[in-house]
Amino acid sequence: MFENYLDRLTLLKELGISQSTLSRRIKYDNFPHIKMKGRIFFNKDEVENYLLNHSHNHRLNSVG
Repeated sequence: MFENYLDRLTLLKELGISQSTLSRRIKYDNFPHIKMKGRIFFNKDEVENYLLNHSHNHRLNSVG
């Protein structure tokens, strides 16, 4: 089930963005995420679609 999900630190590394940028995107731009037991996870496909529609210079790298 979770093979298509990234944790926060992995996503930050893959996108090369700061925690504050990610927090801002989640709060104001409906960045796709789920919360589970106090942790935030990101579906790779939903993030890729978000980036395609909201950005000109970020692409999610293939992970593992």
